[in-house]
Amino acid sequence: MRRLGRSLSTAVLLALLMPSCADFTADLQDAKKSQADIKGELGLDAQVDFRTLTGTKGKLLFVSVHLKGPPAGDVAVLKGKVSDIVTRDFHTHVDGVALTF
Repeated sequence: MRRLGRSLSTAVLLALLMPSCADFTADLQDAKKSQADIKGELGLDAQVDFRTLTGTKGKLLFVSVHLKGPPAGDVAVLKGKVSDIVTRDFHTHVDGVALTF
């Protein structure tokens, strides 16, 4: 009986984690696409990271873009362009984009 309880709890745990793994994989692919699009469209080397927070109000997705060098030109315009690329590439709603260099 004890073995059955352990197997059942393992099955429930896996059922809860599997959708999270699929979301994580999709977000990881979206981050790679954003990184490639920032390089292709803006000519900037960047590292794109994301953080997912799950709470009582649902899932929140925050994306950070770290440029490998200081940008030339207006940073506010660049942040807008980077935010547009990130929100376009991620299938999940992006709640915030941070730009660092």
